[in-house]
Amino acid sequence: MTDDSQSRIGEFPGSDSTESETSETEYDFEVDNQELIEKATLTVLNYRRRIFQPLSDESSDSVQSDEDSDEQARLNGLAGKIISAAGSYAGKYEPPVALSTHILNAVVVGLNAYVYDRIVRQERDTDDEEAALLIAGLALHDANKYVGAEYDTADLDSTENSEAVLDYYFEQGDDFGLLPFLDKNTETGQEVDIADVKWLVQRTETKESNSETQGQSTRRVRGLEKYCRIGDGFVSKEGRDDLASAAEWLEQFFGGDGTHVHHLQFNELEQSLLNNHLLATVKEVVENPNNPAVASPPHGVILGSTPDSILYLGESIDRSILQEAVTDGLMERVTQQHDFNAKTEWNSFEYDILAEVDISFQTKREIIAAGYAATLRNGSGTDHEFESISDGYKEALPELARTTFREQDYEEAFDEYPTLYELWTEVSTGEEYSAYSQKIGFLAEVFRRYRGSVEDGYDSETIRQEVSDFSSAQRDSLREDLAPESEAGDVVSQRFFEVGLQSDMEVPASDEMCFLCGQHAERQYKKGGDAFYKTQSFSRRVAAEGSYKRICSACNLEHALLRDIVESTGYSVGSDIKIAFVYYDEFVGNLTIGAEGNPRRLVRFLTTSDDEDELPDVSDPSLVASSFVPQYHLHPFYASSENDRLRVVRELLETVVNRGFKVVIGKPFAGFRPQDALLSDLNPTRRQTTIGADRIESFAELEQTRRLFDILRSIADSSDYSGGRELTSIQRDGFQPIAALVAQESEWFASVRDRSHEHFTDDGFDETQQYMMMREVAREGLNVYGQQYNSRYKKTKVFRLALDAVLDSLNNGKEGEELEEYVSGQVYKSAIEEDYAGRVTTEEVSEFVNKLLKFLREDDSLDKQALSRRRNTLTNAYLFAYDRLLNELRQEDEASETSAEAESDD
Repeated sequence: MTDDSQSRIGEFPGSDSTESETSETEYDFEVDNQELIEKATLTVLNYRRRIFQPLSDESSDSVQSDEDSDEQARLNGLAGKIISAAGSYAGKYEPPVALSTHILNAVVVGLNAYVYDRIVRQERDTDDEEAALLIAGLALHDANKYVGAEYDTADLDSTENSEAVLDYYFEQGDDFGLLPFLDKNTETGQEVDIADVKWLVQRTETKESNSETQGQSTRRVRGLEKYCRIGDGFVSKEGRDDLASAAEWLEQFFGGDGTHVHHLQFNELEQSLLNNHLLATVKEVVENPNNPAVASPPHGVILGSTPDSILYLGESIDRSILQEAVTDGLMERVTQQHDFNAKTEWNSFEYDILAEVDISFQTKREIIAAGYAATLRNGSGTDHEFESISDGYKEALPELARTTFREQDYEEAFDEYPTLYELWTEVSTGEEYSAYSQKIGFLAEVFRRYRGSVEDGYDSETIRQEVSDFSSAQRDSLREDLAPESEAGDVVSQRFFEVGLQSDMEVPASDEMCFLCGQHAERQYKKGGDAFYKTQSFSRRVAAEGSYKRICSACNLEHALLRDIVESTGYSVGSDIKIAFVYYDEFVGNLTIGAEGNPRRLVRFLTTSDDEDELPDVSDPSLVASSFVPQYHLHPFYASSENDRLRVVRELLETVVNRGFKVVIGKPFAGFRPQDALLSDLNPTRRQTTIGADRIESFAELEQTRRLFDILRSIADSSDYSGGRELTSIQRDGFQPIAALVAQESEWFASVRDRSHEHFTDDGFDETQQYMMMREVAREGLNVYGQQYNSRYKKTKVFRLALDAVLDSLNNGKEGEELEEYVSGQVYKSAIEEDYAGRVTTEEVSEFVNKLLKFLREDDSLDKQALSRRRNTLTNAYLFAYDRLLNELRQEDEASETSAEAESDD
């Protein structure tokens, strides 16, 4: 909506109270333990805030700094620090889940179980100190895994959570920020708090060694270990099996009779945004947070959810009543979090999505009124700009615009309103407005008389009365126009609540099928050029030369929601838009902190830019821990080139995936499905695949791919090679293309060579052996021609000479010993002629040639065509290996000199 209409839904200026369609619906929910459950949900909400709220001394931690890149990675609050510290390390099960995700999910489940058990089952109060210690114990329950991954612990056994490991964690600086958190929430000394946390950590798993801290805890933590085991055990069970198995496992702690643990299962929709809204609406109905879309009594404390299910502790809920409430609440939530727009242009008027969605008629009128108020205020199509549009005239604009722009015999509609008719005649026959601008001109001239700013015989009171009467008389016609053929809320809710096979398995005919999801559809897809998919472009379900494609009401609504997200992010809707689905894992612990104020989801928050004229960065690191609220988050991006697309992937890896999130990249309407990977591009480019940036399946691959991007970016920064192609400068993630590029473009930058050497020698690099073989060739070449520091020509001369000799031999049909003798002879002859080569022996030359020929055979380059084509690349790869050896020799010499000086001083 535009700035011209700031009134909220249901508060249309000048609207009749009889027009209000907002009324609270009563549902037949029955909750026996309502008072206790409500107390439990409020208590949980309070503890969640503690997990996320930044402490007073870290309020500026997330402020970005150009001087310190580490500052950009800092997150606030206990949860934020855990995400920042442990997001780049693997959790305990496969498919890969970040350690931070495992920890936070365990915190949520254990904490919620504690609150529910104490308040609802035991009818006791919770204790704030107990809760703080429980949170800290669960946050540190995998301290050994974190310490082993983060620090060099060669002298420390980190296989278990021994006291030595826990002490080491605190000695290194308490990366999770547990001590400040405990200081704010407990009244005892730090040493006592640490002792109690250790006691809990070592009893989270029964297999942990706990003898070292036996008897060293206070009474306040005795009994809390049960909830530590619930948190860790539940999340591990869900990770190994599924949520249903984890729910069944959880039953043993709550009586085993199904009274307290409830697993709601749904049918995941292909429409990702709607599916996300449906899950959130169910959560609101069950737990009843501060601002629910549906008024209902709380039924329990939500533990978490997957894309097709929700788990909570509490009382059972009637599924049919739940569906009714969710159906009503869905569109309320959608209306609150998305803007729907009509095409209120100065020379045309289309209802667009407003005629197709089942939001309230009053809301639709507000949208139309706001659109035309902005058009008039800006003077579009007229010479008259207005500082503001009065409330009374704004109230009548929807009917005035609808009649003027959309009715064929619109002049006749004014027959009963003589003043309006006379003014229309004057505008249509005058010379001030062209045939294209007469309609918007009429609305502008009516308003000028409406507010009495023109003295030409028209009475403003008469105009105002006729405008009001006309609006009232035409309202039913507008209502009829805006009534959708089918109500998407009902449709998607019914699909969502269906579990298992549908009773009606009939497949629609191709000309009655939604081209996006395959469901029955009656509406023709007429979105024009301003859409994700062209109106008459190819579809698998409709012949290329066939009639209009069809779209169902659910996909039609999803199209509108996607449009809103794309446009609010700063892009234009089009077929080139890609969608990044950002999520934590298939199971997400429920960490909503109640009313969020601004309903922006995670990635919309991530992409906030201080400069309104700039498109936001796809992965600004200002993460907020409350982003666990949705199941997943959609962020659109547009890449005009392959290099731009790889930049987006690089940014996502560095600032999102590296913090424990997962990413799936797809097209609009691709549908969200959790992947057994940290990053998965469903439509990768060829180069993405060849350099391993299309699918990252492990944290080792994440580090390797990030390192590759870092190498390529460093090369661009140390040379003039960027030019919009720094990430497409190699064809594959291999030793030769990278080494050749480094040697050619960043000869004097040791940091780039060091980073590349680290990449080549990593255990996960496929061509480590090839690199080591080239190092052997370079080492023998150094023996033949000596150490050359200042001349690229001298460094590579022996190698280039040998390659030329090999090519000559191959051209002349030489092979085997004859080829080796010829090449060795050419190299030896050149070496003894060069005064800088030093004294060389035939054995040294023979060893160099043997190593070179062995490398060429392994590389499939001992062929005249292949060798001719790869000559320059091989030479640069040799140069890289040679430079690296020189650097290592220099470091050894410096170390020896330092050692000798130290001995001399002694």
